[in-house]
Amino acid sequence: LSPSPTHSSVKTMNKKIYDLGLEDFAKLFGTTVSDIPANCRKIIKDSDFRYSKTPRQERIRLMKEISQKIKNNVFSVAGKESKKVWQKKWSDRLHDFVAQDSKTEALTPEYYTPKRLHRLNNNFIEPFDKNFELNFDHVYKYWLFRKYFKEVECVYEFGCGTGRNMCVIARLFPQKKLYCSDWVNSSKKIADLLAKKYGWKLSGFVFDMFNPDLNIKIEKKSAFLTFASLEQLGQDYKAFLKFAIENKIDLFLTVDSIEELYDKHDPFDRLAVKFIKKRNYLSNYLNYLRRLEKKGLIKIIKVQRVRFGNLYHEGYSYIAWKPL
Repeated sequence: LSPSPTHSSVKTMNKKIYDLGLEDFAKLFGTTVSDIPANCRKIIKDSDFRYSKTPRQERIRLMKEISQKIKNNVFSVAGKESKKVWQKKWSDRLHDFVAQDSKTEALTPEYYTPKRLHRLNNNFIEPFDKNFELNFDHVYKYWLFRKYFKEVECVYEFGCGTGRNMCVIARLFPQKKLYCSDWVNSSKKIADLLAKKYGWKLSGFVFDMFNPDLNIKIEKKSAFLTFASLEQLGQDYKAFLKFAIENKIDLFLTVDSIEELYDKHDPFDRLAVKFIKKRNYLSNYLNYLRRLEKKGLIKIIKVQRVRFGNLYHEGYSYIAWKPL
């Protein structure tokens, strides 16, 4: 990133100030400036995307600290056994949602709580605004969903959690049929309450990606979305992909930390890969898709590493593909 013209020569406490601008967002998303719509431009203009980069010594210290945490097994592990954890998380959000008169702001998961540090373009950064990631998240989703879902008639999200993504899609495309699913019932209840409160064409159902229900009927001209949910499957995603292919959907959009996109020769990236493996997150997914493509079963439309994330890894990279 280049410092913005506004802040390029400004220093605070000997730290140069940068500003994430329109051109920077386009580069991160793998698109052009002209492809960024007006609503995204407004969020960028109205938000404070200034930040400073951590000095070299601080970067080294942070990397050592993260490496030690990984060795000490301080992180929870994804997988089938974590279902009770997610039941508790989404039940809490459901309670807050009802208590706050179904305001969508109540659906923000706890992992979006303000953070002092993030990673951006292979550096640790310190944003000025505590809501830096939430604002980034809004720009990203309004761009991504508009670009990839405009041609389909129905969108199914698997691992929808609190339904925040469907709120964006419903606002973008009020005429589309939307289906929220998760492996816990509290997510279904949130989806049904959203539909009732806002009049959206939205409904929820319980679905376990580890054990896909083959009796679920998928409508024609549909897209599947997994947003930071496929990570929970580790390498146990083949049955779910088979389910998607056999239903002949028009598009499958995955947003996640994609292991194959990291540079294994870069210590900064290697640390993220270690974190992913320690938590049993999504692994070998892109390689598997490439094998399916060679077999003529699918076509990969776009693979984009989005170099932004939390302290430990990048969670916004995306892959768009479709069955043939």
